[in-house]
Amino acid sequence: MAKIRHIPIRVTTRGKRPNWLFWGGRGTRVRQLLNFWRETGYWWEGEHEKDFYRVQCDRGHYDIYRDRVTGEWFLYRIHE
Repeated sequence: MAKIRHIPIRVTTRGKRPNWLFWGGRGTRVRQLLNFWRETGYWWEGEHEKDFYRVQCDRGHYDIYRDRVTGEWFLYRIHE
């Protein structure tokens, strides 16, 4: 089961790929990029395109995304 969240996070990158994730006062290193996809969202409602990354980290397996307009990062899904 996965928990869906929209938590703002800080991400460091190596090139364009996520390298470290930080939220809640803690960090976790990205061990492996498992998947990448782009979503247009509800563009007719003004929602921005997002780049999604499914990553395996030291502390778990997550889906994160970066807003392509603002550059902000969010934790989207925590896989259990």
